[in-house]
Amino acid sequence: MAVAALLIATTACDDAGRGPTAPLSPGEALMSTAGSTVLKLDPASTVDTDIYGPGVTPFEAPCPAGYVATGMAGTTARWFGLAIIAEARLHCRQLLGDGSLGTSAVTTAHPGGTTSELSVLQPFNASCSVSSALVAVGGQVSTQVGEIGGTCDKVSGIVEGTPSLETLGPWRDAGGSLGTSPVAFIAACAPGSVVTGLIGRSGSVLDAVGARCTAIIEVCAAGSFWNGDGCELAAPGTYVPGHGMTFAFPCALGRYQPAAGQTSCLDAPIGTYVDVLGAVAPTPCPTGTTTLAAASSSAADCVVVGDPPGYTPEGKDVRVAPKDATTGEPKEDVKLTFDSVEKSGETTIETKAFYKEDGTPEEDVPPEPEGYKLPEGKTFLDIKTDAEFTGEVTVCAEFDGSAFPKKESTKLLHYKDGGWEDITTSVDEDADTVCGKTSSFSPFVVAQELYAFSGFLRPVENLPTLNRVQAGRAIPVKFSLGGEQGLGILATGYPISVQTACESSSAINGVEETVTAGSSSLSYDAEADQYTYVWRTDRGWASTCRQLVVRLDDGSEYRANFHFVR
Repeated sequence: MAVAALLIATTACDDAGRGPTAPLSPGEALMSTAGSTVLKLDPASTVDTDIYGPGVTPFEAPCPAGYVATGMAGTTARWFGLAIIAEARLHCRQLLGDGSLGTSAVTTAHPGGTTSELSVLQPFNASCSVSSALVAVGGQVSTQVGEIGGTCDKVSGIVEGTPSLETLGPWRDAGGSLGTSPVAFIAACAPGSVVTGLIGRSGSVLDAVGARCTAIIEVCAAGSFWNGDGCELAAPGTYVPGHGMTFAFPCALGRYQPAAGQTSCLDAPIGTYVDVLGAVAPTPCPTGTTTLAAASSSAADCVVVGDPPGYTPEGKDVRVAPKDATTGEPKEDVKLTFDSVEKSGETTIETKAFYKEDGTPEEDVPPEPEGYKLPEGKTFLDIKTDAEFTGEVTVCAEFDGSAFPKKESTKLLHYKDGGWEDITTSVDEDADTVCGKTSSFSPFVVAQELYAFSGFLRPVENLPTLNRVQAGRAIPVKFSLGGEQGLGILATGYPISVQTACESSSAINGVEETVTAGSSSLSYDAEADQYTYVWRTDRGWASTCRQLVVRLDDGSEYRANFHFVR
C-alpha cells in the first residue's frame, strides 16, 4: 500500500485559551519569539475515513485520548472457503510533547471473531518502527474484509512534511478465496493526521473497516503562550499552566513569581504577604511583625512578633490575631485592627454555642438572631480585651462558604444593648471573609441573612394542616419574601415533593383555588408582593399524601402537606 506524505495541520485556538495556535503552512515550524513548542493531538480535528465493505452493525475501537496507533494485531481465518479477517485491533501509545511515543502500549477493542465456524485461525501482530505511527489502513474487501494491513510514518516526518513510509502486512489466509470481485482499498488519513482508532461494521467476522484520524498540531509549551506572532514566555508575575494556551494568568493574591516562563506561582513565605494580582515579589511585614502562615494576602495578616498570642500593643492601626481562649493559640481566622491602643493588653476570643446538646438554650448567652442562617453548630464569637483603646476596631472573620449558599448576604452581627446589630462593612466572597466595625466588644456572630419569608398563603394552609386537593390539578403555592428578590430564588432542583403517610388526625383544608395543570412555573406579583409557584401535580398521586418542600437559594426550607383525591 502507498499513502501520500503527511503534513502538519493546525486550526485556530478555542475560546478557552487552550488548543492549537494560528494555522501554519505545511511543514512550517512555529516562529518562536522566546517560548518553545510541543506536539499534541487536536481532538477537534478528529474525522473518520470512508468505511470499506458491507455489514450492518457499526463499531468503534478508539485509542485512549492523547494516544496514536502504532501497530496492528488480529486473526486471519477461513470461513466456508473464504479468506476473512476474523478480528482486528490496534496497538496505541501516548504521543509525547517532543514527538516521541510513550513506552507503555494499550490495545483497542477487537470487533468480530465470534463465530465457531472459523477454521485455520492464524494470529498476526506487528508494530511500526520506533517513533512511527499508523497513517493508513488498507487491504481487500468483498463480502467481508479478506485482507488487512497498514502504513506507518515517522512522527517527525508528519510534522516536517518529509514522509518516511513503511508497510505493515498485509495479512490474509493464503489458502482461502477473497470471493468474487474483491476490491482493494486504503483508508488514509489526511496530511498531518494519524490513525487514532478503527471504525467499521462487524458481525461474526470483520465485515467492513475504516480509520479514525486526528491531526498532530504544534502548540506553545507550558510556561509560554501564543501572542499572534509566536510563542512568548510568561512574564514575571504571571504563569501558563498548560500547553497550547493563548494568554498568561496573573499570580493570585498571596502568591508571586519573579521569573519568566513559569508554569505556577510561589507562596509568599511566612513574614511576607502579597496583596496585588500579578506580583513579582512578596512584601515584607513591618518590622516587629510576621504572618502566621505562608501565602498571606493582606498586610492585616502581619501580627506582632515575639509577644504572647493576643498581645495588643500600644500604637495606631494595631493588628492583632486574638488568643483562642480554648487552645491558647492565635485565632488565625479572625483578625482585629484597632484604630488606636492607648494601653497595651490581651485580646481573647472564645467560640460558644447558643444551645446545649439537647437543644435547650445555653445559660447567660444572647438569644439566636432571627432571620439569619447560623454557621454549623450555631455558634458565636465572644471577643474580649483588657487593652485600652479609642476609636473603632475592624473585625474580620473567615466563614465556611459552603455553609452559606448566598455569600453576598453574609453579615457580621454584634450583640449590643440587648439586641443584634448589623455592623458589616464588606464581604470578600473569594476569600470567604466578612468585616465590620465596632467600638465595643461583646458577642459577635457571622450569619447569612435569610429572606423575610411569609407564607404559605391561601389557598395553601401551613403545617400541620393537610391540604385536600384533586390529583392532577395545578396548585398555586403563594408566599412573600418582603419585596421582589428576582426569579432565581429557588435552590437548584427545588421544589420537590415526597410521599408521606396520611395522618387522619390532621386538620383538613380543602384547596379550592386550582388551575389547569401545565408546566410548573414561578412568577412574582409586585402589586400583591407575592410569589406564586404553580405546582403541577400528577393524576397518579390520587389516594396518597405528599409533602411539598420549597428550598430557597439562601438555604431555608418551607413545607406543606397535601392529600390527593380523585
